[in-house]
Amino acid sequence: MSFKNFQLKHVVLLIIPLVLLFVIISTVFMNDSATEEVPSEQGVGEKESVVDEQDYNPLIDSGFEEKLTYSTNEVVQLAVNSDLIALLFLNENNEQLELAVGSITYGMEDVLLLDGFPVEERDTFSLAWVPDSTSLMVSYKDGDAWQLVTYDVTTEEEEVIHTFDEPISNIAFSHVQDHIYYSQPLPSNPEISTIRINNWSFDAPLDIFQIDSGNKVEEFSVAPDQNKLAYILSVGNNEQELWIYDTTVNEHSLTASESKVAQPSWSKDGNLLAFSIGSHEGQVINVMNVHNEDQWTITNDRGYSTSPSWTKDDNLIFSTKVQEEFQIFELDMEKTYGSKLANEESPNSENIYEEFDAVILNGIVVDPETETFKFGYNVGIKDKKIAAITRDAIEGIDTIDATGKLVTPGFIDILSFNPNGQGEHFKVMDGVTTHLGMHGAGIEFRTMFNNLEGAMINHFGGAIQHSHMRTRLGIGSYEPATDAQIEQMREMTHRAAQEGAIGISLSPEYYPGMTPEEIKAVMEVGKEYDLVSFFHVRYSTMYGEGGNNFDALEEVIGYARELDVPVQVQHINSTGGTFSMEESLAMIDEARAEGLDITIDMYPYNYWATWANTARFSEGFRERFQLDYSDLQVANSEERLTADTFAQYRRQRILLIAYGIPEEDVRLAMMPDYAMVGSDTIMVPPDFNNHPRGSGTFSRMYRKYVKETETIPFMKALRMMTNLPVERLENVAESLQTKGRFQVGMDADINIINYEEIRDTAGPENVASFSEGIDYVFVDGTIVKDLNGIRKNIFPGQVIRSHFE
Repeated sequence: MSFKNFQLKHVVLLIIPLVLLFVIISTVFMNDSATEEVPSEQGVGEKESVVDEQDYNPLIDSGFEEKLTYSTNEVVQLAVNSDLIALLFLNENNEQLELAVGSITYGMEDVLLLDGFPVEERDTFSLAWVPDSTSLMVSYKDGDAWQLVTYDVTTEEEEVIHTFDEPISNIAFSHVQDHIYYSQPLPSNPEISTIRINNWSFDAPLDIFQIDSGNKVEEFSVAPDQNKLAYILSVGNNEQELWIYDTTVNEHSLTASESKVAQPSWSKDGNLLAFSIGSHEGQVINVMNVHNEDQWTITNDRGYSTSPSWTKDDNLIFSTKVQEEFQIFELDMEKTYGSKLANEESPNSENIYEEFDAVILNGIVVDPETETFKFGYNVGIKDKKIAAITRDAIEGIDTIDATGKLVTPGFIDILSFNPNGQGEHFKVMDGVTTHLGMHGAGIEFRTMFNNLEGAMINHFGGAIQHSHMRTRLGIGSYEPATDAQIEQMREMTHRAAQEGAIGISLSPEYYPGMTPEEIKAVMEVGKEYDLVSFFHVRYSTMYGEGGNNFDALEEVIGYARELDVPVQVQHINSTGGTFSMEESLAMIDEARAEGLDITIDMYPYNYWATWANTARFSEGFRERFQLDYSDLQVANSEERLTADTFAQYRRQRILLIAYGIPEEDVRLAMMPDYAMVGSDTIMVPPDFNNHPRGSGTFSRMYRKYVKETETIPFMKALRMMTNLPVERLENVAESLQTKGRFQVGMDADINIINYEEIRDTAGPENVASFSEGIDYVFVDGTIVKDLNGIRKNIFPGQVIRSHFE
């Protein structure tokens, strides 16, 4: 729109229909220098009606304040940016909201009228100045949508930044221009309110915390250092509460409660929080020192004081209504309340630490176990451990500037396969610092670990692979084991556990001859070592002849119940939950409610893959999996199959991708709080006939299911791929006890993530393609991946093993 010069004394509204010019002059705002000007007899009468109150001072402690302006027009909101004040007010007939900007230095004598809005939407407005700019951002409801618009008061340009289909409560900034905060219903569960950060393209939502009590976040404000948020909840019974959330410790503190609490505002140094509080009949301004929680009232209740906002010098500006007049004051807080403004000690600008091996500076440090964010923190790495997480200055041999980047624990792939020297590079590029062969790593663990030690770029451990026992004993896929063979399996399980295995892997779908007696025999030995049994369950569909998902899950649940052992259902989106995810999860939930220890993992793809010569492709597979031949594709190629080519490949060990998982099943599989992420593969050279999940599982979780579809929040995804796998296995693998968390004393397995850029690049036609957006990866305190890619000939990876010998 075009901007209009807006005289503070008089608004000149030009209406030019055709050739006729009408000039209508109406008094809107007056400052003290204009009190002698009387434009009409009616104006005299209006002025005289409030003359007794014009000199009214609303402040309890007076002497260091200045009345900037006053008006009979209602001030709805105001926001301060350095010398500028943005005002949202009602026009003289209360028929329209007007948005204007004026200067404090020039006594608010001239302002720019920016825009006008329907008065019906006054409660949907939010104003926020963009840091280090002269742009004002405004959010408001426009019909059935919510608009986010910027007005640049220097270039006189207006721009619609984003349109929301769902309501947003307000917008806010800290000191970071690229971080837009707003609150809205959580996309995956509208009953939950979430406060999130996003960029200006609104394609990288980062949820900071959620309120799941059913109460709505009405408005909020962000401290300059981003580590505290003040937010207001409507809690019923015509009551509102003001809470302070500390992102560094994940704690909420109730600050105030009243029938109306509004407009929290942080001082520029972050030490003070101002807000209006009272009832709909009268409100006062309270200020709290957030460090000692001292709180005091600065205005008396004769007026109606609202819209506190801070200047760059931490003076407080607010609006007060007395009778029919609205006054805007500026209060020098230092001169008025100096003794109450004691500040917390600032971070030490001098290095008080010894030199670290490496330091990561000014990052957003995220710990999934405590669900905390630490904005602008420094991390010191020493002797392979996280030795410091601080805002103090630190120095190291290697220094990485992580400004604006996420600093997280390295990802843990709970469903990988054995290292081969190249496949691990794709995992590192995807942020995986530990991969665990819980689909089976073999049965000769001592030999395997001896060969791997000192030759791995990331950490590895694995489960006893029951299928290898069958192969060793010469048992066919469709044959049952004899009693003697089962006894040999018991002995093999004992030996593998004592050599360092951290779980048991069973795959009855691939070996239909596997009997309950055989399975229970192996699991009974595992129970002696408290090992989790990981199941690729017996059936993977709800169609065709034979058993279905429910039968498969009931079998596994039965083992957990009968033997009182922990179990995990592997890749449930492709096995055990396909076409029945909601009901399958309900079965597991019911078993967990019974007290059984059952968890799941999944991968974020709606297509599965397996070898063409396995039992999964036995007679009737098209009906079972609702596939046609054209739904099959040779992995790492563009070749789709026909009946003839399928018959040819059926006799070969070649991986086929099957487009046979409903997308809704993938999304449902990641919802439970006991779900983890596992890739279920590793890239195998030289032909890389693999599923692309070996390259992109973890980046894809963030790219598609956190950022694009907003299926789950950021922190939930991080927990699924860090501390949840640790919690599942740390009872038998001591070395996991110091992984998956970002805390002092934990292993320095670390990712530095460009959250806006993180994405998978691998697809069915090109599976061996590195993920993007993970700038640095540390394994055991050593940088193994930097901005240039994988660092060569560095092998800090350690064996993840049990210690039962």
